[in-house]
Amino acid sequence: MAREPIDAVGAWRIVLVEDDDDARQTLQELLELYGHQVLAVRDTGLNGFAAVPELRPDVAIPDVAILDVGLPKMNGFQLTG
Repeated sequence: MAREPIDAVGAWRIVLVEDDDDARQTLQELLELYGHQVLAVRDTGLNGFAAVPELRPDVAIPDVAILDVGLPKMNGFQLTG
């Protein structure tokens, strides 16, 4: 039986970059359960932030970015640079 989510401090706009479909979907569902707005991007690391303006067009920067550090073409650390 699914439990009700605890109250979130506030909804965050989150970009999730993950190439593994199961991991991305699971984390997206969990974050949305807590009331956050999640833009999940399946990516290898080269275009992960290309979708950010769709999430928050007024300020093209999310509140939080969750990046896979083991992307095939670029790791999460390189993606932030």
